[in-house]
Amino acid sequence: MAMRKPTDKQLYKMKNEVLQERCTQVSPLEFYRDVFPEGSLEAPGCPESRKPNMIFTMIDKNATGAPRAFNRLVFDDMQELSMTLGAEFAVASPVAYRGKNRTAANAHHLWGFCIDLDGVKLEQLRDLLFQIKNDLLPEPTYLVNSGHGLHVYYLLEEPVPLYQHLHRPLDELKKGLTKIVWNRYTSEIDPEKRQFQGIFQGFRMPGTQSKLGKRYPVVAFRFGNKTSIEVLNRYVEDKYRIPDLDQQRLPLEQAKEIYPEWYERRIVRQEKARN
Repeated sequence: MAMRKPTDKQLYKMKNEVLQERCTQVSPLEFYRDVFPEGSLEAPGCPESRKPNMIFTMIDKNATGAPRAFNRLVFDDMQELSMTLGAEFAVASPVAYRGKNRTAANAHHLWGFCIDLDGVKLEQLRDLLFQIKNDLLPEPTYLVNSGHGLHVYYLLEEPVPLYQHLHRPLDELKKGLTKIVWNRYTSEIDPEKRQFQGIFQGFRMPGTQSKLGKRYPVVAFRFGNKTSIEVLNRYVEDKYRIPDLDQQRLPLEQAKEIYPEWYERRIVRQEKARN
């Protein structure tokens, strides 16, 4: 008698069990504290610091029961994250912003890349882990069980200032990463149908509901260390690489005007890059 295939909800639990064997499960606060290190965001009541904020987009219901979407700034103490726990829908990206909206024009620093890998069942998860172990794929910082799939996070040791002229090359690098992470072994969906998303794309936040419902939250697992553009470049095709990020940065005088805290820290005080 043929064995019955597990349901999506059963698979969700089974994937968590596999990830718990290899990784360390972390709380939503621990996850976002790692994405945005302490001191990197504006402190509550300190707009004079000119530091950016994390921003999430959430959907809830107004007084009449109609859905409404809104953005919420997250400050360095991260107290605002509590309102997302158990939420039906809230998304964020590993990008810090100036302003109140998650727009490219407001983007300040890129703290990592997130690859949305759909169609992941147990066989695909195990193959993903095999490819990482054998250095066929770069080691991710986090694997996030999003329900039907995985969010694969590559957090950066040093954030990239999001000058407008860097948006496209960073998008291309993410496209190259998506092509290698989403392959015929790691997803049951044809790689030719994979989705390419830009660096500003938001993803369901750990602690919120997955598409499977309230009892099946998005869960984050710490896998490996943070990485760098140089390391990620080694894994993608030449056409997706960023040859020399330093050469593509703005002249110092322009950087001083647009990113004063970075200029003060790295140029004036000669501090080393933050890990």
